[in-house]
Amino acid sequence: QQTSAERRRRAMILEAQGERRSAVEQAEGDKQSNIIRAQGEKQSQILEAQGDAISTVLRARSAESMGERAIIERGMETLE
Repeated sequence: QQTSAERRRRAMILEAQGERRSAVEQAEGDKQSNIIRAQGEKQSQILEAQGDAISTVLRARSAESMGERAIIERGMETLE
């Protein structure tokens, strides 16, 4: 009877250790998931900002080019 009680006690200890290990691994997995999600969001924001910057530069160049064309057209009109 004492041996049976000892086996049950050991089984309960092992079960508790397994549950604790499972909880720790779950928490670690959640932590890694949150880190990866945050890194993805950060990268997305960086790419969006870079796209906005490129768009702004291209619009500025286009506006500058349109201004130069207008000046050239006015100059050509005066030559006619």
